[in-house]
This record gives sequence, structure tokens and C-alpha cells, in this order.
Amino acid sequence: MALQVPLPWERLLWSGRSAFPHGPRARYLLTDLRLVRSVYSSDADEILLDDIADIRQTHSRLDRLLGTSTLVVQSRRRAFTIELRGVRRGAQLAAVLDLLSGESEARLDDEAVRAALRWDPRGQTTSHWRV
Repeated sequence: MALQVPLPWERLLWSGRSAFPHGPRARYLLTDLRLVRSVYSSDADEILLDDIADIRQTHSRLDRLLGTSTLVVQSRRRAFTIELRGVRRGAQLAAVLDLLSGESEARLDDEAVRAALRWDPRGQTTSHWRV
């Protein structure tokens, strides 16, 4: 049975795919309730936004070549992580995830997420966010 994203009661805020030319072409989906990583439309991992404990951003050699990054999202309730490899605008996506998973009552609509992802910070480095 294929994973349904978004469910009828959630809003899709962002979706993307791994930019890596080789290997599985993972699909990433962010709703107002969860972050989902799907491979081959049958194998999927998800973390509820309220369960995100930590977001790390790294850049491999391939990431630097393609202008992408890898986000490692850690769950706070169990020893579980989701890796988003080959993500364009990784710093912006990490900031959006941090905002949505934090203690604040921040709720973003899809246009606010698109605006945040268009943001272009200068001086890109390896970043680490702790919720």
C-alpha cells in the first residue's frame, strides 16, 4: 500500500527529490505535521515535527559539486534518524524545520515556506541546529 502524503487533514508545505544522479531517487515531503522520506514509493520513513530533536547539515564532496547538502533529522522519542541527501537549499530547509519543530506556536503556510526557501544566506558553512 502506497504512503499517502498529505493525508486529508494535513497541508503539504514543501516537496523535493534527491539531486544525486546515481542511487535511489528519494522523495522528500514536508507537511504541517510531519517530515517524510520515501524511496520507490513503497518504502517510507517519517518523523512528526513535534518529535524532531536535532537537525544537522553536512556537505560531502558530491554535495559541494552539485550545490546540495545532506540534512540528518533526529527524532527525540527514539533512536531514529532520517537523512535527506542531495537537498538543494539545505540551510533554508533546516531553518524551516527548526522553526516548525520548536516550542513556539509558529505555523507556516506553503507560501511562507516557499519564501523561506528562497532566502539566500551568504557564507554557507556546515551548520547544526538543536531544538
